[in-house]
Amino acid sequence: MKRIVPILLTALVLCAALPIGALAENGGQAAPAINAPMLNILEEREAYTVCELSFFPRNGLNIYAELYLPNEGGPAYPTVLLAHGFAGTLRNMEPYAQALAENGFAACVFDFCGGSNDSRSDGDTRQMSVLTEVGDMGFVLDSLLASDLVDKDRLYLMGESQGGLVAALLAAQRAEDVRALVLLYPALAIPENARAQYADAASVPETAYVFGTAVGRVYYTDVLELDAYAEIAAFTGPVLLIHGSADIIVPLSCSQRAAEVYADAELTVLDGAGHGFYDEACASAASEVVAFLREAR
Repeated sequence: MKRIVPILLTALVLCAALPIGALAENGGQAAPAINAPMLNILEEREAYTVCELSFFPRNGLNIYAELYLPNEGGPAYPTVLLAHGFAGTLRNMEPYAQALAENGFAACVFDFCGGSNDSRSDGDTRQMSVLTEVGDMGFVLDSLLASDLVDKDRLYLMGESQGGLVAALLAAQRAEDVRALVLLYPALAIPENARAQYADAASVPETAYVFGTAVGRVYYTDVLELDAYAEIAAFTGPVLLIHGSADIIVPLSCSQRAAEVYADAELTVLDGAGHGFYDEACASAASEVVAFLREAR
């Protein structure tokens, strides 16, 4: 099966370059390869193959991504797009991508533009905000939807912490494209925290620091008027929330409130787990995610 993988990945290279509907608008001919991802196979394991991709969504910025593709199944796979948290990278989501790929799901992880000082994507942390990240994730979503490798009826979003807020907002905007949503300790209180810190946009400094990472004015001004819980309620599909009982960064109450807002939600609380899951907590969360998405598909 591994010999077929490069051929399938080539299909992603060709398809992800196209805007939605491009083939139909061009009489079935491929549009010019603007925003075409570049392919490099990183690793081949017994259950899946990992390759790297690059997307160019705006102002020439590069989004670095990795695709975990099962070695069995297809030709179109149920696919999960995963978003890391504030000042993180795609490595934060790697254990979940591995578990998903081992269970028949394609999984795409990526670094947000300006997402951290360690990001392999372009951009400065001082130009990043929740809304710029929604745009980045939306572009990757569109690229996946343009690929024949992705089962368009079984595409899922997943995010942790700030990436959870980003995934939740995108799912609400793109409810017709997203079958189900997984949120790990989602930082849904970011807008409320911003309003508590700054009375209005004029009071926001040019540069501030969040957990030691420099952010610009846009980080706060983009969310000052955002009602996160009202926005995310537009997504009515199945939602799984997983939160640690000992999280002191994003309180459990954020996920409890979200579970009440969503039309179809379940909340799993990991006793004693903090912000970010490691070792047994990570393994438990991954198992919960796989079981939930199996049911959702």
